[in-house]
Amino acid sequence: MMTWILGNIVKQIESGTESWRAESQGGKSLSNEHGELYDKKHLKSDVVQEAIQLQNRNLIQIDWVKGYRGSDIERIRYRLEEKAAFYILYQQEVDSGFLPKQEKVRLYQEFLKRQLSKVKKKWIREYYNDLLKRSENKRKADVFELLEQEKKYAPCFLGLDEIEESIFKRIFSKKYLGNTKTFEKEMEGHIISAAKKFCPDVEREMDDTTILQQLFIEEYAQELSLKGELHFRIKEENGSFQEINTGCYCFGTTLNSQTLEHAVLDQEQKIQKIVIFENKANYISAPYKAGALYVFSHGYFSPKECRLLTELYQMLKKNRVSYFHSGDLDYGGIKIFQHIRRVIFSELQPLQMDVDTYEAYQEFAEELETETLEKLKQVQDENPQIQELIRKLLETGKGIEQECFLIEKRGNRT
Repeated sequence: MMTWILGNIVKQIESGTESWRAESQGGKSLSNEHGELYDKKHLKSDVVQEAIQLQNRNLIQIDWVKGYRGSDIERIRYRLEEKAAFYILYQQEVDSGFLPKQEKVRLYQEFLKRQLSKVKKKWIREYYNDLLKRSENKRKADVFELLEQEKKYAPCFLGLDEIEESIFKRIFSKKYLGNTKTFEKEMEGHIISAAKKFCPDVEREMDDTTILQQLFIEEYAQELSLKGELHFRIKEENGSFQEINTGCYCFGTTLNSQTLEHAVLDQEQKIQKIVIFENKANYISAPYKAGALYVFSHGYFSPKECRLLTELYQMLKKNRVSYFHSGDLDYGGIKIFQHIRRVIFSELQPLQMDVDTYEAYQEFAEELETETLEKLKQVQDENPQIQELIRKLLETGKGIEQECFLIEKRGNRT
């Protein structure tokens, strides 16, 4: 039986960076200078006999220890051009189910290409193209393990590619994965990591729930809290429209997920200014004012909120409307401001997000983590107020949460 030396040769070929490739050529060797090929399981006489058999097949060349020809091996040499012969012999002698890495990579690539032919969303295509690009790189994991892993995730990516409207997480899991909890238990972490890397709608600073919302996966219904006069209609089951004016809710109201989905904005609005608040306490504390629409962003807006606000922005372009965002004076607050400006209100300006505001409330400043400061160093902004604020944050190493702005208002400063 030729198993030990043959097995070592195949292992060396398969674990090499390039040697496993079909086109690879050149000489390789197994050293036995320190008796590596001999042990209690593999006696010298047995190893020598196997080596001679392989040499008789013209597959290897034995370098004998000087003075011990035929009884002690110094080195075994072979050529990569013979790898196909080694593989066939290995299948006959050791493992009939053995597949060379080259074949595994081929099967893996064919699977990835099939998935690419099925999906349309750009970020999912980029995910598969990245896997395809890296499919021949040296990896710790066996290629078949990677293939099985991607087969497991495939129905999930196909489902994400198909949905265009929000769906609750467990309903998505049941519909595409067969069980209500499979997505949460086995898929969620991987999908979030992929979305952070490839989905343009996802910011790395978003929390997991917000990231899933950008992919139309909901843990709970999307809601938009606002205060001010917004005019829209809701189509009822009988085909008629219900006219809605949120101005009658002087303390604000919340539009639920279905309202966001079915609201039809009126062409004529009385809005002169839109102010977005990152934090709820500041939103609630803002007094109702004619012509102003206050919106609570809770961080990053969900897709349904984005859709309604984007439609509103397009509708208001014919009017002279000002757009402001007020958030935390820190890395997260700046990134949220930039995101909203990029995806919804391109004319967005910062409100109470400047050095003067920072200095007015600096006694409430808190230390920022070193990692956060490092990320902040990479942030640039076209708005001079935001750029000055970034410099101030880096200079002090401290940030201020927006809620602190309410302390003076309440007369609680000591």
